[in-house]
Amino acid sequence: MADTQTDTKLKPESNVKKKTRGPTKQTKFPLPASHTSFDYHIKVLKGLSVASNKGTNFTLFSEVAPIAGIHHDTVSKVLKFFYDISIIDRDKRGSYKPKPEVIDFFNELEWGESVAGKHFGKLIAKTWFGEYTLQLFKMNKELSKEGLIKNLGRYSLADQSNHAELLIIIKFLEYGQIIKTDEKSGNYHLISDIDPSAKIESSTKSVDPSQKSEEEMSISSVKKEMAPHAPSENELTDRYNIADEVLREQQGAIQLHEGFFSIQFNVSINEDTDVEKIREKILRLKQILQ
Repeated sequence: MADTQTDTKLKPESNVKKKTRGPTKQTKFPLPASHTSFDYHIKVLKGLSVASNKGTNFTLFSEVAPIAGIHHDTVSKVLKFFYDISIIDRDKRGSYKPKPEVIDFFNELEWGESVAGKHFGKLIAKTWFGEYTLQLFKMNKELSKEGLIKNLGRYSLADQSNHAELLIIIKFLEYGQIIKTDEKSGNYHLISDIDPSAKIESSTKSVDPSQKSEEEMSISSVKKEMAPHAPSENELTDRYNIADEVLREQQGAIQLHEGFFSIQFNVSINEDTDVEKIREKILRLKQILQ
């Protein structure tokens, strides 16, 4: 019987195409876990609340995963996001537990109380996107969804590939009762200027209706007195023109976009430079644009 030989030669490596993955873009601020949803984030947060015995103990992400019913890799990413925006705490071992406000939120949610969202909003107002959104709507009465996404994207140095994550952030802002859509225009506007340090009373406590009404009226009047004057479009244009004249002397440029000024200018200093004069121009620009 003749021996048979098998050709075991491999194809040249140069002919084999390898799939390469591009580098992940680094954003300025943390974004929600990719390829997930807002509901996944809430489930993970609820799972952490249960696994940690309502914030009593630190717990590993592997203990949260079966409670949330989500793969442990996704749970790990979601918990890291919550930690990065300071909604939960983490110890040296990498275990997590929710902050007291998270527990308050879920306690209220069990009773279906509307005040639950306010507990959540108190946490969201302290995040980078909560603080930025509150500031953004002081300059803009309302914004479309795409306008809000673009502003959040520019501020966080995100790009089009992060569109889904930015939509989740908007869900957080809605769920926390910070913004909502107008029934007529469909645009977003601020519900209220949330004070993250303000104490939120539990809905289970009885409150005298007349006293509550008087307190709400008092707070409302203070807010009206403290509310900053939002500049009109004509005022913004006047400030722009004045600042542009000042900047021309320094070969600078100014841009006005959705109520925000962006300024660039060059300063060359040598032994003959009048530094005090440059300082006066910078102070003048500050006074014009504030």
